[in-house]
Order: sequence, then structure tokens, then C-alpha cells
Amino acid sequence: VATCREARTPSEFDVNVTGVWQEGNLGEGVTVCLLDDGLDYSNPDLTDAYNAKGSYDFNENDYDPMPSTSSGCGQGEQFLLRPGRGPGAQVSMLKILDGTVIDSMEAMAYNYQHHGNYIYSSSWGPPDNGNFIDGPHVLG
Repeated sequence: VATCREARTPSEFDVNVTGVWQEGNLGEGVTVCLLDDGLDYSNPDLTDAYNAKGSYDFNENDYDPMPSTSSGCGQGEQFLLRPGRGPGAQVSMLKILDGTVIDSMEAMAYNYQHHGNYIYSSSWGPPDNGNFIDGPHVLG
């Protein structure tokens, strides 16, 4: 079984946070919520950091954000290897990009478990092409 850490090399950027860690600020109680196409939470590198309560699959309407078409390491790996990440922080996944995405689904995702998911990270957006900028639509 390949791990997320084997997939890429850790960054060598120094974001100067060791002093914060030495003060005891290790990210405990903070959940970083990723919005993407799924997360392989069974991966040994992610199991201890995975927050199931903050996770949901909006494509299948269930509580299992396991990816169906990808490795599920992309954003989870970025969470683990991001310089400066608090080692005590957890990660949750809102699976939204494994099918058709509609505005109401995006709105539900950004409001899901907002009292437990403290930071939201989504590395996707509308299909802008430089001449046309798409944005949020009015929900009726």
C-alpha cells in the first residue's frame, strides 16, 4: 500500500512556526475541511488525523467520502505535508466533485458542520476562461 507521503516529497519551505508549536499551539481541536473528489481516510498517513464527523459525500448523500475514481491522496496529502500545519489538527472531507455539481450542493457543503470544521479549503472553481467569469448564482 502506497502512502500519501511516498507520493511526493515534503516541501522545504520554512514558515517559521516552530516557536508557536513550542508554546503548545499544535492545532488540537482544529479541523481543516477539504472540498474535493474524496479522501482515502483508510490510508495509514491519514487515519489518525481523519475527522469522520466533519465529513460527508454530497454526490452519494452518505457519510463515506471515499473516492470512487481517484487515489484520494491529493488534498489529504497537501494537508499532511503543508509546511506549518499544526501536528494536532484534523482533516475532514466534503466530497462534492465526483459528479455534477450544482449551486445548492455547493451551498450545503460550505455550511456542513460549520461549528466543527474551522478552515475550509477548496482548490476548484467555476469554469472561467479569461474572457468569461462565472461566479456564485442566486439560490431560489
